[in-house]
Amino acid sequence: MLLFILAIAPRAELFAQQAIIRALDEAGEPDSENPGGSPEDDSIYVDAAIYNHAFTLLWENDVIYGKTDQYYTNGVRMEYATLYDWRKFEGPVFDLLPEAARSNGVFVEDAWVLAQNMYSPTNIARSDVTYGDRPYAGWTYLGKRYGISKARSYHSFELDLGVVGPNSQAKEVQTFVHEEITGSPTPHWGNQIPNFFAVRANYYYSRAITPSTWRVTDFAPFLNLDLGNVTTSAGVGFTWRLGLLGEDQGHLPFERGVGRVDDDTFELYFFVRPEGTGVLYNGLLSSTVDAQNRYTYASNSGADVLAYDDLSRRLNGDNDPFNYLGYYSLVENEGIVDPNTRFSVFQRSLGSRLTNPGTQYLVYNTLFQGGETIDETIKLSVLYSALQDPGVATDPLRLFWLYQTVGRKPGERLDPAAKYLAYRILTEGTEFDPLRDFFVYYTLFQKHDPAKAYTVRPRPFTGGLRTGMVLNYGPVTVLTAIAIKSAEFYQKGFLPGFHKWFTLQATVRF
Repeated sequence: MLLFILAIAPRAELFAQQAIIRALDEAGEPDSENPGGSPEDDSIYVDAAIYNHAFTLLWENDVIYGKTDQYYTNGVRMEYATLYDWRKFEGPVFDLLPEAARSNGVFVEDAWVLAQNMYSPTNIARSDVTYGDRPYAGWTYLGKRYGISKARSYHSFELDLGVVGPNSQAKEVQTFVHEEITGSPTPHWGNQIPNFFAVRANYYYSRAITPSTWRVTDFAPFLNLDLGNVTTSAGVGFTWRLGLLGEDQGHLPFERGVGRVDDDTFELYFFVRPEGTGVLYNGLLSSTVDAQNRYTYASNSGADVLAYDDLSRRLNGDNDPFNYLGYYSLVENEGIVDPNTRFSVFQRSLGSRLTNPGTQYLVYNTLFQGGETIDETIKLSVLYSALQDPGVATDPLRLFWLYQTVGRKPGERLDPAAKYLAYRILTEGTEFDPLRDFFVYYTLFQKHDPAKAYTVRPRPFTGGLRTGMVLNYGPVTVLTAIAIKSAEFYQKGFLPGFHKWFTLQATVRF
C-alpha cells in the first residue's frame, strides 16, 4: 500500500500545483488596503525567506480529561515543509502565473504529511459491539500539501492517500502504547471498520477582516472543505485572536500551515475558534462497504422488549419490580458509562437466582458487558468465588466458560460459545423450550454478525469549539489547545453527546 502511494505521489503533486494557480492569481492581486504592493508590504516576504524548511509535529489525545479512549481518541501528524517566497521560485508552475502574482510577494509552504488518526467506542474493554456506540476506526495516510499566504489571507490545498481499517495499524499502535507505556486497559478493536483505500482532498481558506494596523486582536472567518471516501463535508467558522500579534493575520499554526516568522518574531496570544460542519458522508462511521455487508442497530426495538420481558418472567415470575428498570439499564442503554449501576440492577433482577457472587458477576459480565476485561484488582477474588460454585468447578464446559471470561489474553475476543454457556447458567432450573430460548438468546445476546461490518449513522451537522494559546519565538512555534465537539453520529442512551481532547503542536524552522 505504501509503495503504491509513493508511486502515484508525483502525479498528485502535479495535480495540486495546477490547482493552486487560481489561488495564486487571487493572491497576486494588489491588496485593497495597499494597492500596488508597497516596499513596506514586500519586506514581510523578504524576511520570511530567512528559513527554508520547517518540521511540525502535532499530537491530539483525550487522556487529559480522565475518561480516555472514546470517539476521536488519538491523532498524530508529522509535516515537513519547504518554505519560499514565490518570487524566488523557478519552475513550470511559476511560468504559468500572471505577472501580478510574480511581482507581488506570496509566501508558499510545500509540504509532505504523514499522519494517523484513531477512533474508538466508549468502552474499549468490551470485546464485542456496544450497540448504538461508534465502531473502532483507524486511518493512516500520506499527504501532499501546498499553503499559500499573504499578510491577511491563507489558502491550503491538500491531497491525502492512505488506508482505513486494520491495515492502518492503528490497533497495533494503540495496543503497544497501552500495554508497554501507559499500562491502560488493552483495547479490543473487535468491531473495526473494514479495510478500504482512503482518498481525501482538502481545501482551506481564511482571511482576516479586521484592519491591518491592529496588532492586539483580529478576526478571520474561514472555510474548510473535505471531499473523498473518508469524509465529504463543508465547515465554516471564525478565529478570534487576542494578544501580541505579528504580521501574519488570520493564520493559526494548526490550520495546516507553519506560518511566516523571522529571528525577531515574538507572538503570544489567546484564540477562540468555533466551527460548524455539514456532513454528507463519513467513512469512519458508516464505511464504504455495500449495504448487504454492513448492519446498524435499531434502538428500542419491540423484539428486545418482548424478549427481555419473557426472560424476566421466566426467572422471577410476574411480579418483578425491576422488570422495566432492568430492560432500560441492561438492554436499551447498554452503553451507560457506569457498569457498577448496571450490575446492581442485574443483581436485583435477572441475576437474583444466582447465589454465588463470582458466578453472578461473570454471567453479568459475559452477557451484558460483552466479556470486557476484568480489572486485575478483583480478578483473583472473582475467580476464587466462582470456583466455589459446584456447578462450575465440576463441569468442563463451565470451566471453558470460566477461562474465556477470566483467563483469556487482554484484547482477545470472547468466544461466542462462552456467551451461550452464560445464558444456560442464568436460565438453569427453568423450563427449557428450544424455540423460546432461540428467540430470547438471539434477540438479546447474539445481535453481532461477525461476517458483516457494524456501522452507525453519521449526523448531518456537527459543531465544535477550540481554544488555546500560541507562542511564536524566532524559529519555534508552540500551540496548546483544548477542543470540544458534538458527537458525529446518532448515539444511543447515555453515551456522551460531546467529546473533548487536547492539542499540542510544535514547529521548528531551519
